[in-house]
Amino acid sequence: MDKATNGSPTWQAILKSLHLLKDGLTFKIGDGDTNIWFRPWILKQPLCEVVQDIAPNDICLKIRDMWDGEVCNVASLHTLLPHYIITPIQHIVSCFVDSLEDTWVLSASLNGQYTTKSGYT
Repeated sequence: MDKATNGSPTWQAILKSLHLLKDGLTFKIGDGDTNIWFRPWILKQPLCEVVQDIAPNDICLKIRDMWDGEVCNVASLHTLLPHYIITPIQHIVSCFVDSLEDTWVLSASLNGQYTTKSGYT
């Protein structure tokens, strides 16, 4: 039985529109404590789903480990990344905030929180 046909009409509508919600999210770096391979951050999917051969030395890397001051040091990785991943990483301005966790926020909202207006947008 198809999962989208189970449950209430409201739940069915949520499942059908889930991709729209994901498209409206942006990852915001806080403390940089997110593992770069196993949680989505630069893409909407974890990098381990795109990069198949992760070097053992890189497995435990977190976002903040990739920065040397204000510069992202992608060349220090032992794992080769595709160009379409390197480019957006190099455009990230590092501004780590130790008191905030890395998180996904709504792009259409000024403060990243959901409102009816941001949901409509």
